[in-house]
Amino acid sequence: MPRKIRVQKSRWHTQIGDKKKREGSSKDKNDGDSSLHSVASQFADESEPLPAVYPIAQDSPTTTPQHNQNQTPQPKGNESGQRSLCYTLMYQAAMKGDWQAAAVLLQRNPNLASAQITESGDTALHMAAATSHTKFVRQLVGRMAEGDLLSKNKYGYTAFCYAAATGIVEIAAVMREKNENLINCPGNNEMKPLYIAASLGNKDMVSYLYKFTHVKDLSITEWFDLLIATIRNNMHDTALDILNKINDGTLATMRTTTVILGENDSPDTTKNKGTALHELTVQDISEISASQEAITESFNTMFAAVPLLSRFKWIFEQPLVRKRARLVAERLWAQMQRMERADVLKLLEEPPILHEAAKVGNVGLITMLTCSDPDLIWKLDCNKHYIFHTAVLHRQENVFSLIHQIGSMKELIAISVDDNHNNIMHLAGKLATPERLKIVSGAALQMQRELLWFKEVEKVVPPSCLEIRNRQGLRPRQLFSKEHEPLLTKGETWMKETANNCMIVATLIATVAFAAAFTLPGGNNGDTGMPILKKRTWFTVFAVSNAVALFCSTASIIMFLSILTSRYQEDDFLVSLPTKLMFGLTALFTSIVGVVFAFTTTFFLLFHEEETLVLKWIAVSACILLITLFAGLHIKLWIDTIRSAYWSKFLFRQSKHSLY
Repeated sequence: MPRKIRVQKSRWHTQIGDKKKREGSSKDKNDGDSSLHSVASQFADESEPLPAVYPIAQDSPTTTPQHNQNQTPQPKGNESGQRSLCYTLMYQAAMKGDWQAAAVLLQRNPNLASAQITESGDTALHMAAATSHTKFVRQLVGRMAEGDLLSKNKYGYTAFCYAAATGIVEIAAVMREKNENLINCPGNNEMKPLYIAASLGNKDMVSYLYKFTHVKDLSITEWFDLLIATIRNNMHDTALDILNKINDGTLATMRTTTVILGENDSPDTTKNKGTALHELTVQDISEISASQEAITESFNTMFAAVPLLSRFKWIFEQPLVRKRARLVAERLWAQMQRMERADVLKLLEEPPILHEAAKVGNVGLITMLTCSDPDLIWKLDCNKHYIFHTAVLHRQENVFSLIHQIGSMKELIAISVDDNHNNIMHLAGKLATPERLKIVSGAALQMQRELLWFKEVEKVVPPSCLEIRNRQGLRPRQLFSKEHEPLLTKGETWMKETANNCMIVATLIATVAFAAAFTLPGGNNGDTGMPILKKRTWFTVFAVSNAVALFCSTASIIMFLSILTSRYQEDDFLVSLPTKLMFGLTALFTSIVGVVFAFTTTFFLLFHEEETLVLKWIAVSACILLITLFAGLHIKLWIDTIRSAYWSKFLFRQSKHSLY
């Protein structure tokens, strides 16, 4: 059995974070703090050399190699005060990366290089590594003996463990060159530096440490823990290499465990969780085409040549991450299939891997497994749900769309019921989880998404399923109305408030545009009544912009008024209300653009001389700024309304993935 995995991210982030907060910056400073340097120099001139290395923490489990706790006398009086001040100055120098001050202290007291200077038993190397001071570490390591680097604090961590946690490869390289045994020196809970780096997602550090790690250096449980950590943090290249090193199938069949604490926070029992393949249920492993891969590679090459674009590299790395994750999944699945089928099913069903993948919409993993073992589709979970029931319950349309590939057998799934006598229509009638509801903005559009799901599931079940009652005596439609009553009320309120606020803005724009049509820039000819500036091009732009603003604002008023006077029945949220909201918002946005353009063209008409170029640029900048501001603040709502009104019809389109 593997050892209990305890990925202590919170402890690491707390310990390293506290040290960085005290420092305020993790970068090396070229010049040391002048005041600290002067204090250190004065102290070194006036004090006597310290007789030995005194650990601050008397309960520290480990000490420096030269120090024997039982034989060292406790300092007293002035000697204790000197030692305390000396340790404080060294602590400050390490935290700030001030090597000039540290060099002065070390010149007088060389033992400070390996002394435990904090109550937690940290050395100056611990502090400098934790705060990522590369130059300080390099200088300090040069003054330390090889064995001094193995010193641990009271938590059981070496300075090399802190370097692995921070992810600064250069610091780790300096230490490893001094003492190669640091890589295999464990920290708390026997965690090796490589596992610490992997569990914290330090990819570069993992790549560096992994080069010096051999199969014999870690136990099989340590390799399994490392495999899980690399999969969780998307280090699939390393995970794949681990599976190549240990390819006998052992890692594929081992399980992670969770420690259940009892009284006094002591370990009570352990709960077996999934295999390494279960870890991939929450990752996208869908296949990518050759063209996608070629495009991705070309963009990555471009980003490597232009460093300024490297911040956008992650966008085009996603397809490659998916590809590597799929390779890991395929390798794990291939190794699992070497076992007896009964043993494979037991691994997959505790917990049920297909249902876990269906909860998060991982179609790639589901189809990968079912293509090689189609019978997995018919496996039930503890609630007597097929994967399609789970997909409906968790609103995963990509998984549910696979039901069209099983032909008439979908009717067998439709009529099956769980322990509460709920069929698949009852599950569609239940309210979606908050995470899935938040996909769209506003309660009204959320209600529309829920209605879409109910109508879509209704298409694949026989009419008799709509009349079946569950243990509460409710038909699917009755359960839907009961579960969604609060959402219906919120949707009505949200829709009315949105329409009312937008109609006020549209009314103001219509008023301004109507007034501008009769108070033209430049005035009218007193004899003919025609606009004086009508022959200018900008006047035509002004007239068109103002007309667009007037007509669109009027149209949006009509749309929002129609929303306010709607019945607000359940089915109104399916098509009618989202469509009206979409047209209303589109017309309002167009009217705003029109009125801003009309204002800008007025500047060009009235101030057309060359010396007023600044005013023109101000007008243009204001126009662009206002349009961009409005679009940026409301673009998500506008897109959600378009998606709900029109794109939603493609929500349940035929999946490109194949079950068989």
